[in-house]
Amino acid sequence: MVADPFHLIKLANTRLDETRRRVQQNILGHRGRGGDPLYRIRRLLNMAKEKLTEGANEKLTHLLELGDPDNEVATTWRAKESLRELYTYRDPTLASDHLDALISDFTDKERPLEVQLLGRTLGEWHDEILAQVLCDQWTDRVDEQPRPSGSSASPLG
Repeated sequence: MVADPFHLIKLANTRLDETRRRVQQNILGHRGRGGDPLYRIRRLLNMAKEKLTEGANEKLTHLLELGDPDNEVATTWRAKESLRELYTYRDPTLASDHLDALISDFTDKERPLEVQLLGRTLGEWHDEILAQVLCDQWTDRVDEQPRPSGSSASPLG
C-alpha cells in the first residue's frame, strides 16, 4: 500500500484551512467574511508556493501579517509546503530523512494543534509514504530504459 501525494497534500490543506478558521474565530469571534484578512487569502493558502505570482505572494504575506498575529496560519502553511518538498526527492534515504525531520518538527508541542495532528498522521503512515517515493524511483528507472528500435513509445503499441 502507498500513500499518494495528492491525498497527503489534500490532508495538509485541510489542516491549514482548519487552522485558518480557528484563528479567524478566536481573533474576530465570527466566521470569515469578505473583508477579513484570513478569509481573503483562503484560496492562496492552498496554492503551491511556486504557483503564486509576485503580487499574490505579497498579498499573502501582507494579509498574514494583519490576520495571523501568532503566526499559526503561517506556520501551518510552511508545514504544508515542507510536506510538498518530500515528493521532490528521488533518493529513498533522503526522502526518509526528510520525512523523519517533518514528523519530529510537526509533532513539537509548540506547533499549532493542526500541525501536530498532521505530524501524527505522517508518523502513522510513514512506511506507506516512503513506499510512494520508492514507487516513483522505480517508475523513473523504467522510463529511462532504452526501447528496442522500431518499438512504439507506448507499451500498448
